[in-house]
Amino acid sequence: LKGYWRENVGKKVVLFAFYRNTLYYLAKRLAEAGVKSIVLHGGMDKSEVLRSFEGDDSVQILLSSEVASEGVDLQFSSLLVNYDLPWNPARIEQRIGRIDRIGQAEAKILIWNLVYEDTLDERVHDRLLERLNVFRQALGSMEELLGAEVRQLTVDLLSHRRTPRQEEERIGVAAMALERNRRDEEQLNAQASKLLGHGDYIQNKAKAAMDLGRYIRGDDLYHFVKDYLEVSFPGSRVMVNDEPVRK
Repeated sequence: LKGYWRENVGKKVVLFAFYRNTLYYLAKRLAEAGVKSIVLHGGMDKSEVLRSFEGDDSVQILLSSEVASEGVDLQFSSLLVNYDLPWNPARIEQRIGRIDRIGQAEAKILIWNLVYEDTLDERVHDRLLERLNVFRQALGSMEELLGAEVRQLTVDLLSHRRTPRQEEERIGVAAMALERNRRDEEQLNAQASKLLGHGDYIQNKAKAAMDLGRYIRGDDLYHFVKDYLEVSFPGSRVMVNDEPVRK
C-alpha cells in the first residue's frame, strides 16, 4: 500500500473483509504503520462514516464489512482490496461496483485479491473466479444462476473431505457449467435483435396486404412467420401447442 500511495498521492483505498475483528485488527496494524483508517460495519451510521472517509484528507483507507458493498458511491477511490474473497462472483461484482461507477476519474481501477497459497480459497480464485473473468467483466443477468451454482459448490467443498486435486476437479466442473451458461446467454443476446426484428417484418407484410384490401387470415400470419424464419433462421420450425405445423 505504501508503494501505491507513493505513486498515487492522496488517493483513497477501499478494503473489504468479512469479520469485525479482522477490520479492527487491520486498523490497529495500519495505525502502527502510520496509516490512518476508518472502520465501517453493521450497526454503525454508514452515511456518517462515509462522509468522514471522503471528507477527511488524513483518512487513507476505508475498512469495511459487506455493509458497504451495496448502495454506496466510492468512485473517488480507484483501488479496491479484497482481504477476504467471496466465492460468489455476484458479491465480488457488488464490491467492485462501489468504485467502478460513473464519475470514476481513473481510466483503470485496481483490484487486489488476497488469498493464502495452496488453500481452498486460492483454488476457487484461480480455477473459478479468474476463469469466469469476474474481475474484468460484468455478470449481467447471470447473477441468480451464479449464486445457485456457487451455493452448491460451497456445500460440496465444505461437506466432504477432498484432496486438493479433487477440490480442483469439482471447482473445474462448476466453472465449465457457468462458462457454458454464459456462452448460451451471450448467443441469445446476440440474436435478440433478430428475434425482435420479426415483429416489424410481420407488421409490414400485414399492412401491405391490408393496403390492397385483403383480409388477414391465420394462414397468412403463419406464412409471414414461416417465411421470415426460413430466411433468418434456416432449419427452424413453427410449432403450435408443441406440435409442428405442416402446411
